[in-house]
Amino acid sequence: MITTFKDHCYKNEFVFANENSKLEVISLCESKNTTLAFGYGKSKKYTQLDSSTIYNLLAELPNYNKYDEKIDTITFLKQPSFSYKIQSDLNDSVYDIITTNAISINNVNWSTPFNKIDEVLLQYDIIQYGIEMNFKATKINSREVEDDFLDLEKDYNYLDIQQYLKELKVIFSMFKCS
Repeated sequence: MITTFKDHCYKNEFVFANENSKLEVISLCESKNTTLAFGYGKSKKYTQLDSSTIYNLLAELPNYNKYDEKIDTITFLKQPSFSYKIQSDLNDSVYDIITTNAISINNVNWSTPFNKIDEVLLQYDIIQYGIEMNFKATKINSREVEDDFLDLEKDYNYLDIQQYLKELKVIFSMFKCS
């Protein structure tokens, strides 16, 4: 995954071996607007959420709460960071996460199951649609970011959130192992 930050906004681009597959999250954190987009072959779909509709997405995902208030201060990728445990309400699993406040972005996790955590996530686990994924930042670069980095390609078709999630679950079901 590649995450690009600028002006309290971010774009997550998930990298797949298949170049015809795309998954993107674009979040304008201060105004609490998020665009979710996926492309699979020629099928490209997106939906948009705001603070009054985000529950449609979050209801599909587990919640993560701080397991305890003990936070270890560490250095991770040369950034002052925090390491602590969180617990998933889906399966009571406890995970270690690493966060930083060295990247300044307000409301960074507002549209995620980690919305009770104020810092930028550098390492975490998440369960989505039956797939457990681990994300770990491997590099942080400071560079100029184009103003149009949040723009979605023009060939995406809009779906309401319910239809978007239904189609996304079909795609994710291909990756499940039983």
